[in-house]
Amino acid sequence: MNRKEIILRWILVITALVTLLTYSKTFHLGFLSYGDKDLVLENQGVIHFNLARMLFHAYQGHYLPMAFLSYAVENAFFGLQAFHFHLDNVLLHIANTLLVLLLIYRLSEGNFLVAAMGGLLFGIHPGQIETVTWVSGRSELLCAFFLLISSHFYLRYINHRKNLFGGTYLFCLFFFILALLSNSAAVVFPAEREFSWNSFLEKIPFLATASVLISFVIIMNHVPLLAKFEPLLIFKDWAAMWWPQESFPFQRTFVGSLSGGAWAAGSVAALVLIVISMYRIKSRRQILFGVGFFFLMILPDLNFSPLGEDVQAGQSFYLAILGLLYAGACILSAEVVQIPQNRKLWRPVGIAMVVVLAVSFSTLSVFSLNFWNSDKNFWQNVLDHTPLSALAFYHWALEKCSSGDYEASQALFGRAIALTPHSWRVYSSMGNCNRDRGNIPDALAAYDQALRESPDNPSVLLNRGVAHSRSGNLALAIQDVKKALETENDDSEVYFQLGSLLQRSGAMDDAEAAFQQGLEMDPSNAEAHHNLGNVFLDKSQLDQAALQFKLALETDEKLPQTHFSLANVYAALGLGDRALDEYNRSIELNPNFESAHANLGLLLLRTGKLHEAETEYKKALELNPKLLLAHRGLAEVYEKDGRADDAEKEKSLSVER
Repeated sequence: MNRKEIILRWILVITALVTLLTYSKTFHLGFLSYGDKDLVLENQGVIHFNLARMLFHAYQGHYLPMAFLSYAVENAFFGLQAFHFHLDNVLLHIANTLLVLLLIYRLSEGNFLVAAMGGLLFGIHPGQIETVTWVSGRSELLCAFFLLISSHFYLRYINHRKNLFGGTYLFCLFFFILALLSNSAAVVFPAEREFSWNSFLEKIPFLATASVLISFVIIMNHVPLLAKFEPLLIFKDWAAMWWPQESFPFQRTFVGSLSGGAWAAGSVAALVLIVISMYRIKSRRQILFGVGFFFLMILPDLNFSPLGEDVQAGQSFYLAILGLLYAGACILSAEVVQIPQNRKLWRPVGIAMVVVLAVSFSTLSVFSLNFWNSDKNFWQNVLDHTPLSALAFYHWALEKCSSGDYEASQALFGRAIALTPHSWRVYSSMGNCNRDRGNIPDALAAYDQALRESPDNPSVLLNRGVAHSRSGNLALAIQDVKKALETENDDSEVYFQLGSLLQRSGAMDDAEAAFQQGLEMDPSNAEAHHNLGNVFLDKSQLDQAALQFKLALETDEKLPQTHFSLANVYAALGLGDRALDEYNRSIELNPNFESAHANLGLLLLRTGKLHEAETEYKKALELNPKLLLAHRGLAEVYEKDGRADDAEKEKSLSVER
């Protein structure tokens, strides 16, 4: 191992350790309601590990199959525990940081200072906090990971260019496809510092793959083609400002559109920096490459930037920062290292500058993590910077509602409505909050207002259907869900909700049809299989009921209610041993399951095991002293055991009062 390799390895180790220490507080954070709740906690494809759903369906407008697959794997092994999700985000970020360092090392032809500065600052830059800390930022992390690997293969390929379809080129294309499946921002890869017709021709497979994916996403999301070009209209507002904001550790604002003054100041600062750099440095091509890479990377994500007031999705600029850091590192290298007369004097100064920047960036990043430790702190920080943020009031209202502070949530919803009076989403969420607190009249009024703002909105119709069902008006609930199906007929959850309502109304054949149709779209939904099993149970089709309960348990074995229902079916079929196993498994999963204890007692009573039956009945009554079935069963146990007085006492308690 030569001296250069030893130095490079030490730089990699130090960079990894500093990045890990910077983000160590992340491991104690939880999930945020904004993004994490929708993309992870309530994503049925993730919860039920439905690979087909992740690959061939967009979820709430997002087509991120690799990110969803990673969530599903984590959930399968560890459950929905935030620690493991944050740990994987940090590990991915460290891997990306090391890949960035190695990439810059190769692009700068072995310049340690450029590589150390670019790689280390990429890892600890405050602008990366959002992507690494937000669990839902996984798509950008994975996209960067695969793109960086693809870049290394691409650099190896362009050094030879002997075989267009050789192994190196195919590996490059393979990882590019994985990057596309992680996030659509990968469409701009690969950029190159020099243009030639050969280099253009070899990009055709990349362009074709990206075109196919984009067309697929547009079709899945039912997006008009012209709508995809609307983000270009806001390029002028964001492209210039993101240069200084990502180059220097400014306090992040998270929310708010740019004022004319901010846009002008950002534009002037960026132009001055570029002009000075171009005038001073002979290797202008590298500077242009870094800046061009930045602008190319942000183009696909401009639709995340606000036309009005919205969250600044800094996670969309995760990999784009690499271009600015590379350009800045080249400027530093040219000024203090590559000029012969300044080399001895300025090399220590350059190293000192890297250390100072690293310490300041790391400190700011650690401080910024405090804003992400809860929904309350996150949205309070947003409001500190943008006091009239409707989005912040809206999400803070959701946080208050979920914590049970309904009065505060209604006030915050009111402030959001005052700022955005035509937002159907705010009215719908306010209706959900009122519904959950049992205030059905106000909930229905909010849903009606939401539908006036967005007629026939399927989401609002479904929510209003739930409110009608809770008020006992099943006919109106079924009517709303059926109307939602007219525009949302490819969502299995709508069919499952309709099936549940029809089951409650007694229309078992229609309920069966609704559940079957939903299960054709999502065959791994355990809850739907369980509910369909209950439909068959109500229709006395015991074999079909048992089959559905088994299918539910194949998807999720830890369902005490399903084990209980399957035990009841086995008991009705005379399969006592199987019923005994299922009752015991149900109680093992939920020791406080009173009905399981009572039914197990009945099964033991029928097999003559009086003392075991007595034990189970008593456990059921400890959990619920008013459980009549347990009193009746215990009275029968006492009668058969010759304890007449105890039997009479239990009989008196088994009468409904």
